[in-house]
Amino acid sequence: MRTRFVNLRIPAGGNEVREVEIVVSDGRFDEIIPAGSETAAGGEQWVNLRGGLVLPGLIDGHVHFDDPGFTHREDFATGTAAAAAGGVTCVVDMPCTSLPAIVDTESLASKVRAIQTKAYVDFMLWGGVSGTSMARDDWRNDLEELVIAGVAAPCWCPKHHPRA
Repeated sequence: MRTRFVNLRIPAGGNEVREVEIVVSDGRFDEIIPAGSETAAGGEQWVNLRGGLVLPGLIDGHVHFDDPGFTHREDFATGTAAAAAGGVTCVVDMPCTSLPAIVDTESLASKVRAIQTKAYVDFMLWGGVSGTSMARDDWRNDLEELVIAGVAAPCWCPKHHPRA
């Protein structure tokens, strides 16, 4: 599916804006072209944004959505809905605020199962190290496995996990 967004403006530096068209194919940006430079391709859907200003989505690299485990405070559904309302299109959840904390691939898989159907925006997950896990000689292996499994990055959160 190819969609062309027309009659829109994007930032062009400073206080300047440019009138452009944005072409999206199968949910991915294909190209940004000057306004009125091309006619519709076969089967292309056009969406008129009526002169609206289109801005890139934001990434919040440090959220605490407390899911699973402390959902009475906040969960992935409420946290990502609020993020979307504020223009955030991707969140990165910290490893130390859910039960279990994401310190190995088993806890990572558990977290993903618990949250993946609740997310209104894209998400990444941090992997962590706790004082308890650092007491083991092989704690670095858990970090390496987390990275291979797809965490955004490993981190050690001293506020929540002081050294044992």
